[in-house]
Amino acid sequence: MNGSEDHNDYKKAYLNKLSFILENISKAILLVGSANLIEYANEKFCNYFKLPFHPNSIIGKPVQDIKWQVLQAVQNPNYLQKAIEKIKLAKQAVKETEITLKDGTALLVDYAPLFEEGEFQGHLWMFADITGMKQLESQKQQQQQFYEKVLNNIPADITIFDKNHKYVFANNHAVTKEDMRKWLIGKDDFDYSLSKSEGLEKAITRRNYFDQSLQTNQIVQFEEKYVNNQGKEIYHLRHFYPYINRENDVEFVVGYGVNISTIKQNEKLLIRSVETYQKLLNDLDEIVFIIDDKNVLQYVNPLWEKIWGKSYYESVGNCLE
Repeated sequence: MNGSEDHNDYKKAYLNKLSFILENISKAILLVGSANLIEYANEKFCNYFKLPFHPNSIIGKPVQDIKWQVLQAVQNPNYLQKAIEKIKLAKQAVKETEITLKDGTALLVDYAPLFEEGEFQGHLWMFADITGMKQLESQKQQQQQFYEKVLNNIPADITIFDKNHKYVFANNHAVTKEDMRKWLIGKDDFDYSLSKSEGLEKAITRRNYFDQSLQTNQIVQFEEKYVNNQGKEIYHLRHFYPYINRENDVEFVVGYGVNISTIKQNEKLLIRSVETYQKLLNDLDEIVFIIDDKNVLQYVNPLWEKIWGKSYYESVGNCLE
């Protein structure tokens, strides 16, 4: 008799411990037996679905008694009802199905069919509140959209690469077509060149400069030139800037490029102008020289050497007496 009482006391203490654990875990729980009677529900379940009674009061009652109230707490009750019936019929585990309550709470639903010695015993439903996580994801997404909007409106080619030189981001100045920008993510310049049936020279050059920036942890600058469809020479000044994190490791590399075609054209015009004026000065049959405010020679033309017998390099930098 004492043995039986001890066993009952142990069983009761064990059940109390289980009940305490189930009440204090982070998930809401509903256990429905094979006869569709509620065998267990914790307080979180009642709170999530706004059930106006203590969970102990629904133990042993048909789940149909709370079905309407549960569905009324959900934003899309028709969808949930159909999903529940489909899951129950399949009797297969379902992981991380998301539902949203009318109060804005986001729940992640897990379902597990209960079997004992091959016999179906019931349905176990578990609900986890992921509202905070969803809000963080939303804030992160909004922040990402904001930065992408800013980067897309900067009048320069901006790209972000991982440490393997794979594209993580490209703004619409770097790649104008949206479908190509999406395709390029996770690929590199070799993939891009092959997709365009271009040679690999540009990709190889870029890779060499990229590797140099990784090896030195410094900004690397280089110029690129190509001829567009109209036969016009286009020049870009490009940079690879490695971002170093707190652990002193390269986290990603920023690519930054600006069109310097106008500057290069102006440089060429300036060089041509200088060459033209230089030729005119050299061909004059008069001595031409330039001095500064201290009477130091800055320039002399070839006739100076013929008349005075001193070359350009012997004269420039000396004071004119």
